Amino acid sequence: MRSFKYFLLCVVVLSLACSGKKEQVREESTIPLPEGVKVITEMEVGKPGGRIVCAILSDPKTFNPLLVAETSSEMVISLTFRSLVDYDQYAQTFSPGLAESWETDGLSWTFHLRKGIKWSDGHPITAEDVIFSFEALYDSIIHPPGADLLMIDGEKIEVQALDPLTVKMDLPGPYGPFLSMVGSLRIIPKHKLESVYLAGELESAWGVGEPPSEIVTSGPFIIAQYDPNEKVVLKRNPHYWQSDVNGTRLPYLDEVIYVNVEDENTVLLKFQAGEADMIQDGFSPDSYQMLKEGEEEGNYKVHGLGPRLGSSNLWFNQNTGANPRTGEPYVQPHKLKWFRDPTFRKAIAHAIDRQGIIRTILHGRGVPVWGPVSPNNKAWYNPDLVKYPYDLNEASRLLAGMGKLWDQDGDGILEDSDGNKVEFTLYTNSSNNTRVRVANIIVDDLKKIGVQANFSPIDFNDLITRMTETFDYEAILLALTEGVPPDPVLGMNVFLSFGDTHLWFPNQTAPGYAWEAEIDSLMTYQATITDQEKRREAFNRVQRIMSEQLPFVFIVNRNEYVAVRNSLGNIKPSIMEPFLLHNAEQVYLK
Repeated sequence: MRSFKYFLLCVVVLSLACSGKKEQVREESTIPLPEGVKVITEMEVGKPGGRIVCAILSDPKTFNPLLVAETSSEMVISLTFRSLVDYDQYAQTFSPGLAESWETDGLSWTFHLRKGIKWSDGHPITAEDVIFSFEALYDSIIHPPGADLLMIDGEKIEVQALDPLTVKMDLPGPYGPFLSMVGSLRIIPKHKLESVYLAGELESAWGVGEPPSEIVTSGPFIIAQYDPNEKVVLKRNPHYWQSDVNGTRLPYLDEVIYVNVEDENTVLLKFQAGEADMIQDGFSPDSYQMLKEGEEEGNYKVHGLGPRLGSSNLWFNQNTGANPRTGEPYVQPHKLKWFRDPTFRKAIAHAIDRQGIIRTILHGRGVPVWGPVSPNNKAWYNPDLVKYPYDLNEASRLLAGMGKLWDQDGDGILEDSDGNKVEFTLYTNSSNNTRVRVANIIVDDLKKIGVQANFSPIDFNDLITRMTETFDYEAILLALTEGVPPDPVLGMNVFLSFGDTHLWFPNQTAPGYAWEAEIDSLMTYQATITDQEKRREAFNRVQRIMSEQLPFVFIVNRNEYVAVRNSLGNIKPSIMEPFLLHNAEQVYLK
């Protein structure tokens, strides 16, 4: 599901592309294109063959498209599964996907699937797969991350098959972003997963331990191999249902290989050594000048995309619950009291020198952010937000106003009236060098106001587990990205108090604050109307509340750059992730 997702970094390594590879006869020479083939006209006609290798900073957590909640899994799912509706990130328009057409009267939508399209194992893709996908999506036990996106005022959409290729969806009420949300649901194969679902095991199905041969896909690639901490190998789907204007079945590439690397420096070294021809998911601004000056010699081009979508945030664990295994609270009571006080969060916000971060780490190539939406999101960004300029005096004043917080033992760190030091542990992912450096600056900034942040960079998957499953953390520094397309409804799981990724306190049975209740109401309202201006007004208010209450302390967004060698065709940079491989089926080696 394409909701707010976490960072990954890809490069394409051409040293493995085609060299020493035997000529192969493509399977589709004996598999005819389906009657409902989608012909891509807005691209260069490429040539088949070759492979690309992408370096990633963490392993995927699942291959189940219903359960994707982070980027390391999304980078595989986006190339292997498709939806009824496609979204062109470059043109920022919708287009037919598994469904070749649809019609609506506003409350009823009828989708017509393409004739003759098949799953990667050759089984037909039919209306029954769509019905089954919705049934699994709405399962209250599984409750996939994107389930709330296709609920309208708490009610399910009624989905029925009119015939094997026609699906009718009756909405319980108006829903402005309906087409976007249908496009966010990857269809899953009933013939492979129904028995697993009926056995109550769908939630654990198609995990990273699943034999790849058991996973059938509808996208341009299939999962051929997974070696933990090493690589994921994707091979072309011989039954893919898209072609170029000459009738050549897409994708052009034979393989995409994701290889685990240690950190961003390794990505850069591969590119500088000539082993890579693409930095797929952006690079740190401190590398910009060097890469820009090397364009001609390296036969590549650097593209500037502007401030990245989403936001870079620090947040505190406000979960009032207890670990069911130990009975101990997730957060020590005295720290929870600080974390749930907006005055404390505002003090932290004022203590962070955002311009210093931009100047020293981003080399001036970034912007401060004050809310959950990037200024590069032209459709939804609200500039009327509360801002927290760097002001150590104001930060100290706010802390003093919370009560008896003072430095009792003269060590430079505040204590409360019970002698508890004002300190917390701050986590981020160790593989992101830029974020580690930002965290270190934040630690130094907070120490100036007597707050001790104990920084602990950890493995990305460990971080995600703490964040979404065990809740074993006090504070996290991470970035959330906006969905594709960047509609506010794709952030429902973050904004709604009962959402799975309402990160500061997920899955609440009732909103813990009046402002959370107001956000719940506003997000539900904007989702259930079709008037775009009224939707925008409601979401502007959500952004304002977020800037006032600071469940996220917003930091900075770096400007995004990608570098692509001139030997790749059909490259269409987009500010939306993934910046370059969003049209991987069209990419070819010249």
